[in-house]
Amino acid sequence: MSPAAATPDNASFVNDAPFAFANDFLDDHAGHIISDPAVAIIELIANAYDAGATRVTVTWPEKVGDLLIVEDNGTGMTPEEFSRRWKTLKYNRLIEQGDTVVFPEGVRAHARKAFGRNGKGRHGAFCFSDEYEIKTRKAGQNTNALMSRSRIGTEPFHCGPLRIEKLEGHGTSSGRKPSMSNTSGRKRQKPMRNLQGLPIGWQI
Repeated sequence: MSPAAATPDNASFVNDAPFAFANDFLDDHAGHIISDPAVAIIELIANAYDAGATRVTVTWPEKVGDLLIVEDNGTGMTPEEFSRRWKTLKYNRLIEQGDTVVFPEGVRAHARKAFGRNGKGRHGAFCFSDEYEIKTRKAGQNTNALMSRSRIGTEPFHCGPLRIEKLEGHGTSSGRKPSMSNTSGRKRQKPMRNLQGLPIGWQI
């Protein structure tokens, strides 16, 4: 052993703590996408646009406890694509997929350039709730996952186990029960009344 690599007899090694995220990391990372309901809805619709959707439906909750659902008929994602795109902070759309929108097989539409760039738009779902369920279909597989704001410091959000089943079709939907609180215990005002005039369906 060379002198530079020598270890004193009284030295000890300790496994250092993993990287940690503060409770408000995601708020800072996503900014208005996660704090402004109008921006959040626009980002979620833009995600559908980038997925080649020709129809996006927003089901608005009529009372407390009802689900807010955003559903599209875009390409959807395979389990592998979902894991890569949803679990990567600041996912780079341009490097990973390019800027040209791919449409579902058999769909004829005008060429599009994708809006998405930095992978933050998907966090818009957390503007309305600290937890939401996502379902996405592609290539004969339906992938379901429960996403939640993390209550521990080792990850800013948590993806539950993927539930995968055989199902034809394509598209993605996400649903959540609008909430008034976040993981840090502070109250967040969700000005739902400002969005009551939004239409429930878009044709793109």
